[in-house]
Amino acid sequence: MANQLPFYRSLGFIISAGVIVFGVSLGCQPKIGDDCIQDQNCSQMGDRICDTTQPGGYCTQFNCDPSSCPDKEAICIAFSNTPSTVQGCSNLGRTSPYARNFCAESCEKNLDCRAGYLCLDLAEDNPWGADVIQENPDNTKVCIFPQTGAEIYEVDPERSNEVCEGASTSAGGAGGASSMSSSL
Repeated sequence: MANQLPFYRSLGFIISAGVIVFGVSLGCQPKIGDDCIQDQNCSQMGDRICDTTQPGGYCTQFNCDPSSCPDKEAICIAFSNTPSTVQGCSNLGRTSPYARNFCAESCEKNLDCRAGYLCLDLAEDNPWGADVIQENPDNTKVCIFPQTGAEIYEVDPERSNEVCEGASTSAGGAGGASSMSSSL
């Protein structure tokens, strides 16, 4: 029995070390909005993804609902929720079938965000056609990479409203808008 005592002490040490390492690894999970290269950089459990379309990557949760984003860390945003953000379009505020929901890092000021990202209020008009869908958020500001470039109406103020409704054709059909859409 005396010869087995060092073995049990070693086993106890290994188990204790494993529990500590496991606990630290759970406590160090990247946050929503952290930079990333691949999904595994955001979560080992598969509950977060890396949005590689954002500069430096952006850890997020896809397809969030009004209460599924981590408390005090992120809020749920429906991007492309409005069919068109072009000034003059009659469909502003109408829900789009192309909306996609993501958790976005919540913030109070630009210094809360990583380099290159700004703290913007998405409850206001924005170029992403985004709406805050979080249930009772503390605030509606998130860290997001700013859009660049001129608005379409600034480039060509005479541009057709087809960007809002689609081109109408006399024949109608799958490729064009119906004659009713121009009267809406």
